[in-house]
Amino acid sequence: MYKIFYLLCCMILLYIAGLFSSTLLTGFVLAMIITACFLYGTTCIFKKNATIKVEKTLTISKEEEISFPFSMHISSFFKPGLLRYHVQVQYNQKKPVKKYIDDTISTKPVFVGHDCGIYEFTLLSAFIYDWTRLFHRKLHFKNTTCAIVVLPDAIPILYPISLHGSTALQTEKKSPVSTGNELSMEIKDIREYQKQDSLKHIHWKQSARLQKYYVKEYEKEQGCSLVIKAVFDNEFSCQDLQFFYSVILGFLQQQVHITCYIEKTELYRFFLMSKEDLDMMFVSFLTKQALPDEELDPIYDVLIHDQQCLDANNTRLTF
Repeated sequence: MYKIFYLLCCMILLYIAGLFSSTLLTGFVLAMIITACFLYGTTCIFKKNATIKVEKTLTISKEEEISFPFSMHISSFFKPGLLRYHVQVQYNQKKPVKKYIDDTISTKPVFVGHDCGIYEFTLLSAFIYDWTRLFHRKLHFKNTTCAIVVLPDAIPILYPISLHGSTALQTEKKSPVSTGNELSMEIKDIREYQKQDSLKHIHWKQSARLQKYYVKEYEKEQGCSLVIKAVFDNEFSCQDLQFFYSVILGFLQQQVHITCYIEKTELYRFFLMSKEDLDMMFVSFLTKQALPDEELDPIYDVLIHDQQCLDANNTRLTF
């Protein structure tokens, strides 16, 4: 549209210059034509020297602001007036939408993750404009995609371990402790008495021999394991991911080690011992970097579906 208007202006001014034999007006029209040719030439230089940089996978927290995952570098003395990206965005495998994103010298595009989940960006094409935005050149790309994973809020749902009963949580290992209420009969070590130690654990023979109070250090059953299976549909919402994340985070904060199975067309297995493991699981699963597991070997299942948590007896537990 702008090019047509610019061309009409040149033709009208050239006609007036010929009608009145105006050398000055003729020179002005020639300057306009030369300028247009120069601007078009700069877009050709921009296209020839343009390279695209793509961040394949980015992980951020909710409401965190980051730079747009596509950036174009032009190795030229002149810089373009505008870069316009034509991208396709798909959120949590829902219907993709196409949009244009502008990148200028003064305004850089940013992305803010308002909802947790995965945002998949596909760069379809890019347009390089001159300073007046009169001319542009189009660049095409193939297989230029990236993903931004927005992690849920770290808000744990503390699922009471006592509700599971003795068969639900499997003891993993023993670790030495100084005092406690649930002590085994095996003595791990003997050490000097401290104020918080119980008098019931004093080693009287050792104390009498060394003329100091010494206590028995026992081994206590610590660290429980749990198998969780989550089933996701083809489309899943931010609320589903937040609920799933919060339940697992609640178990991890209670020092429960988790084997997590995620079923979505295929079965995936993850071993979780910390929040870092949980974050890595979300990134691997959502970006499809995890390898599917062949079979489910449950010790105890907590089925998480439609924001409900069911125990082995299908008894609904309310949080």
